[in-house]
Amino acid sequence: MLTTLALIDLIVILPFYVSAFVGVDLRMLRALRLLRVFRLTRYAKSMNLLLQVLRDEGPIISAALFVLLMLISVGASITYLAEHEAQLEAFSSFPHAL
Repeated sequence: MLTTLALIDLIVILPFYVSAFVGVDLRMLRALRLLRVFRLTRYAKSMNLLLQVLRDEGPIISAALFVLLMLISVGASITYLAEHEAQLEAFSSFPHAL
């Protein structure tokens, strides 16, 4: 009952029962259903290979995503500084420039 796959199943179905009994809208937690993909690792060797690659290359992927985030932030900053005065309604703040 405390295995990884059992806990994934619990996390996937828990929002349904919580919203049914408590009346809280938890539609945003439906994305947790994607965790069911990890249950396929039991049946497919290719899924095991994919998870192994993600474990091995995780730091590299994280570094690449961090660099991408920094480039997007710098690009949005430059766009905001260049276009703010000309298009005040479109670039009223930094998040709008993103």
